[in-house]
Amino acid sequence: MFETYPLYSFSVTSTYQSNRSYSYSTMNRIFQMTLFSLILYMNDAKVVVFFPAPATSHVRGQTNVARALADLGHVTWVCIPDYMTKNGNIDTSGIKVIKYGQSLGDLEEMALEKTKLQESFFKNKTQGINVMIDSKLFYDQLAMTVMAEGLYGKIKALKPEFFVIGNGPFAKTISTIPYKLGIPFGVDGTFHDVVSYRIPFSPAATPLQFGNSNDEMDFWGRLQSTLGFFIQLIQPRLLEFDAVSVFAPEKPYKTLSEIIASAEIFIVELDLLIDYPRPSLPNVKLVGGMSIEGAKPLKVPYKTFIENSNNGIILVTFGSTLSHFPDYIYDKINRACMSTGLNIIWRSENPTPDPTRILTEKWVPQNDILGNKNTKLFISHCGKNGQYEALYNGVPILCLPLFWDQLYNAECARAKGYGLKADMRFVSVEDLSEMVRELVTNRTYKDTIVKASKLFRLLYKSPRKEAAFWLDHVMEFGGGYMRAASQKMPYYQFLMLDVFTCLFVAMSLIFVLWGVVIYCLCQCLLCNLRKTKMKSE
Repeated sequence: MFETYPLYSFSVTSTYQSNRSYSYSTMNRIFQMTLFSLILYMNDAKVVVFFPAPATSHVRGQTNVARALADLGHVTWVCIPDYMTKNGNIDTSGIKVIKYGQSLGDLEEMALEKTKLQESFFKNKTQGINVMIDSKLFYDQLAMTVMAEGLYGKIKALKPEFFVIGNGPFAKTISTIPYKLGIPFGVDGTFHDVVSYRIPFSPAATPLQFGNSNDEMDFWGRLQSTLGFFIQLIQPRLLEFDAVSVFAPEKPYKTLSEIIASAEIFIVELDLLIDYPRPSLPNVKLVGGMSIEGAKPLKVPYKTFIENSNNGIILVTFGSTLSHFPDYIYDKINRACMSTGLNIIWRSENPTPDPTRILTEKWVPQNDILGNKNTKLFISHCGKNGQYEALYNGVPILCLPLFWDQLYNAECARAKGYGLKADMRFVSVEDLSEMVRELVTNRTYKDTIVKASKLFRLLYKSPRKEAAFWLDHVMEFGGGYMRAASQKMPYYQFLMLDVFTCLFVAMSLIFVLWGVVIYCLCQCLLCNLRKTKMKSE
C-alpha cells in the first residue's frame, strides 16, 4: 500500500472573528493546497519514483535526495522494503512511500544469510565467485518477488515521468521498470561502474573499488587492477539475468547493461576527499555524502553517558551489517578501547560487561554521536554512510572492514591519513590497543581529517541538493547533450574490438606477405647458388 506524508506544513494566522464560517484548520488546508498547486504549476513538477537497493544506507541516501527533489516542487515516491518502514531507521518525512516485500521480511538479513558473508568471514573462508553468484540470485529472486506482489502495477498507476534506480552491481534488474514504462531514468549510488557508464578508463592509473587497491600501485597492483577490470567487464555477461524477456517481453530485447547505459544522468556517491581522482564524463556526477547532515542534540541515555565520560568516548558501530559479534571479537575490541581510559558506545546486541564504561544499544544515533566534541575515535567497518559521517564531523577512524566495498573504503581512509585499518579476526589485543592509542593521542590523524572536513564542507555544501539539482535538470532539459559517443556504442565498438581485430588481421597479413616474400627470396637465392655451383663444376 501507499503511505503519504505532507510535503509542506505551513500554518496561517488570521484576524478573522470566531464567527467566521471558515475554521483555521480548513483555511490552512486551502492555503496549503493552493500553494502546492502554484508550486507544481510554476516548476513544471513531475512525479518521480526512486527505487534504491534494499540496504539501509542506500535507502537512506536516496530518501534524502528524494526529499531535496520534493523541496523543488516535484512529487517524489520512494520504494522502501516493508521492514524498514517499521523499524524507524528511515526518515520518510517530506516524501511519499511505496511499500514492498511484505512477504520477504528483513531483506538485509536475507541477503547476508543467502550469501553466507558473515559466516564465511568469521570462519576465515575466501569469498570467491560463489558470493557474486549468490548475490546475483538473491537480487533476481527479489526482483521476481516484488513484481509478483504487483509492485509494477502500483508504480504504473502513479504515472511517473522519471525514475531513479540504485547502481549496485547486482541491482540492475530494476532498470526494467522504467524501460517497460518507456520513461527516462537516472542512476544513483556508490558504485563507479566504468563498464556500464562507458567511461574511458585505465585500471593502471585509477583503482577499481575492491580489495586493498589504492592509487599508488606497483606492478603487481596494476596487474591485479587490470585483471579485476576484465572480470568486471566479463562478469555481467556471465551472470546477467535475462530480465527484459521475463518482465518486459513486449519491448525490444536489450541487455541490462544496454539499458543502464541509456540513463539520462549517473550520480555516483564518491568525491576527491573520500576517494581518489577518477575519470568521468559530462553526465557522470561525483557527489559524495547524501546522508550527511548536522549533528542533533543527544538524548538519554547517550547524553548522560557522554557527559559522565570525562576523558571522552569511542564510538563502535558496524552499521546494519553486523550487530552481534563473536565473543572473542567483542572482548578484543573492548579490552583495546578500555586500555586508553576512554568509555565506549557500542551498537551491539552483546550485553555490556561494565555499564559504567561501556554502553551497548541495538541502535545508536551515529551521526549525532560523531558530531559531539567528546567523541575521540570511530571504530567502524567503513560502510558508505559511516565513512562520510566521520569525514564530515572530523573524527579519526579505526577501520575494521568485513567484505565488499568496505575493504576498499578502509584502504582509502588509511592512504589518506584519516585512520588505520586492521583485520579484526587476526589482530592481537596488544596491536589493536596500540592502534587505538595512536589514533587517540597522535594529533596528525585528527588534524588531517579535520582539514578534509573543512574542504568537504566548502566544496560540497549540500550533496543531496546537488544530486536533486542534476535530476531536476535532466527532467527539464534531458541529458542528451551530455551523452558521450561511448555511451551510444555497442560494447565491441567501445572496447575497439573491431579495430583491434582489423589491426590483428592486417598485421597477420603483413607478416604472411613478408614470410612469402622472404621465402621466395630465399628460394631464388638457393636457385642462384645451385646454378653458380653447377657452372663452376
